[in-house]
Amino acid sequence: MEREARAPVVQSHIKLDVTYEGSAAEVRDLALKLYALTVLDPHTTHSSIEMDTKILRQSADDDEEKEKDPLRAKMRALSEEVGPKWRAFARALLVPDHIIDNIHYNHALRDGVAECVYQVLRYWNCRAEKEKRGTALRAALEDIGKKSLIEELGLEEI
Repeated sequence: MEREARAPVVQSHIKLDVTYEGSAAEVRDLALKLYALTVLDPHTTHSSIEMDTKILRQSADDDEEKEKDPLRAKMRALSEEVGPKWRAFARALLVPDHIIDNIHYNHALRDGVAECVYQVLRYWNCRAEKEKRGTALRAALEDIGKKSLIEELGLEEI
């Protein structure tokens, strides 16, 4: 039997400094696209990007965005409360394992669990159907035993 030749595994580290002026939504969209380029690259086993997360946090905290999307306004508070079951929470939201692994790789040691949860919520929020987000989020919190957060953070109305 002949063995198939395998392509070598590539590990890439990218440092990206971007200066962009625009609305908070435009900056957030650009940052998400750059992040997705590194997280979802099928040709690498591990990829990392060091981004100034202040841009992402600033856009997430932008009052205009909060008014448009009630979930966005509560994401930071929710990310502080999920805790060490964040991987199970992400899986309950149907976030793919390779995304969870990349979020862990890029944020766990440097930024902590709360930032991992926040990144999971950002990823999920961009891809979830708007009409089903509330139901999915409440179910995920129940799955990890954090049902009390639904009422505490006012998530029953989302």
